[in-house]
Amino acid sequence: MVRTSLDEPVEGAEVTAELTAGDTVRQLTGTTKKDGSVTFRATVPRGIASARVTVTGVRYQDLAYYGELDPVDSLDLGRPTGNHG
Repeated sequence: MVRTSLDEPVEGAEVTAELTAGDTVRQLTGTTKKDGSVTFRATVPRGIASARVTVTGVRYQDLAYYGELDPVDSLDLGRPTGNHG
């Protein structure tokens, strides 16, 4: 979640990230919702057992983002279920 220094959620911030899965790196972008969260959608190829998401930037007006000081502290992963032939 993107929050201000007063711990208020930031709606409308652009978040960029990189998804590394196997030998593939994908650039992801998303915009924060009212609660400050952002959703990225990506597909990891079959057979890849692990992936890493690294936030590379957050932009919103003059809001400063320092990756070394503001680490991502939660990540919810959704995985589709079922058989997709």
